[in-house]
Amino acid sequence: LATSLGTKAVDMIADKEFGYMVGVNGGKLVEVSLEKVAKGARTVPLNHPLLRSARSVGTCFGD
Repeated sequence: LATSLGTKAVDMIADKEFGYMVGVNGGKLVEVSLEKVAKGARTVPLNHPLLRSARSVGTCFGD
């Protein structure tokens, strides 16, 4: 996954497509506007399954 994301990012730079980041949506690599991702804070519920998974392997969120 990391190699695919990096390759897509380099391709975007070569094509002078700035102001975007690479994401995954529905299993496909997509370009996402930085304006969209930097627009305000989004919260994750404290009981979200991904947070539970992260905590189970020792990730600390400072709480």
